[in-house]
Amino acid sequence: MAVQYVNRTITPILHRRGVVVEPETISVSSTTVTGVNTIWSDQGVAAGTIIILDANGQGSGPENATIASVDSNTQITLSSAPSGTFNAGTTYNFTQIWYF
Repeated sequence: MAVQYVNRTITPILHRRGVVVEPETISVSSTTVTGVNTIWSDQGVAAGTIIILDANGQGSGPENATIASVDSNTQITLSSAPSGTFNAGTTYNFTQIWYF
């Protein structure tokens, strides 16, 4: 039996309650991702979600990493440290894959 999957990209939110906010960006230190203008817990981001670091490819990425835990609206812990360098201002996206 073949495994089927659905790949969904979640783009960070730039509007909250009708108010335009600054773009969401991140920085990464080892396995800790720190967000600016992020609301990850409120958005339902969960362990197992794939984060695409440097999604626009302007720096060391793009590079995929798996989220081990969402610690708060502004902090995520990765399963392993990425190989690239992702300083303050790094762009990102999330991808979730569901297997049926």
